Amino acid sequence: MNNISDKDPSYAWVMVACVFVLSALSFGTLASLSVFLKPLSLEFGWSRGQTSFGYTVISFASAAFGVFWGYIADKYGTRWFGIVAALMMSLSLFLLSKQTNIYHFYGFYFLFGAFGNAMVTAPLFANVGFWFRKNPGLALGITAAGGAVGQGLIPYFSGIIIASDGWQAAYYSMAIIYLLIAIPAALFIRESPWREQARTSVEKEPRDFPLSEKEAITWLCSAVVFCCICMSVPIVHLVPLLTDAEFTIEFATSVLMVLMFCGAFGRILGGKLGDVIGALPAYILMSLGQTISVIWFPYV
Repeated sequence: MNNISDKDPSYAWVMVACVFVLSALSFGTLASLSVFLKPLSLEFGWSRGQTSFGYTVISFASAAFGVFWGYIADKYGTRWFGIVAALMMSLSLFLLSKQTNIYHFYGFYFLFGAFGNAMVTAPLFANVGFWFRKNPGLALGITAAGGAVGQGLIPYFSGIIIASDGWQAAYYSMAIIYLLIAIPAALFIRESPWREQARTSVEKEPRDFPLSEKEAITWLCSAVVFCCICMSVPIVHLVPLLTDAEFTIEFATSVLMVLMFCGAFGRILGGKLGDVIGALPAYILMSLGQTISVIWFPYV
């Protein structure tokens, strides 16, 4: 792969911006369940557990189909992933605005996870990584920060719409806004020249790593499971917890926004640390910070 310059293409940062936007919209929907939880429970008589299970559905759909879309991306590239994800995210949200029972709720969130979130996260994040030879950690950190920014902003604005016009209007508004924002961003998705060459090359790059690829992936998947368990519960239940304590929806979503914006800063910091001290030491430091926060959280 010596025939491609080691200098990062200027278009690499366009890819960061595009996937940042798509990630913000995708993960923002997951976090917005926190503001839909109580209105849907009241409307349909569902328990908190039944309603919050929607987050479980979208997460498992994203996990299972993320593997599938990753395989497709390796074989055919990700050029059209953004377009498909944008259309399916908007369609899922529109259908959620028309739901009438719990099976619709789970089914439409499954659709969002399988054909929206799953097509954005693993394949497009990997695409961004392939664009960079210098500071890939910073680039991926900024890209991942998009998800946290969306998790802060979208619940906040969804909560405002729910308070004024109801949950149906909120889902419908999200569907229209997603279509208007996501489609233009998705049109700029391109394949990295390095990935294109790697995909068509029969040569294998030399590896200097003590673990096999399967072992490394297994350990990373285990780490992600525990990381996301610690993160998901507060995201889903923080807003209902605060409104149960008679705080306003605006205050509750503002607290979530602060939490998520801090997460965005942490992702950028973690990415830069990865470039400076290495990915594994950076991961250990950030995981230590999360562990301390989780232990401390019940005493706040």
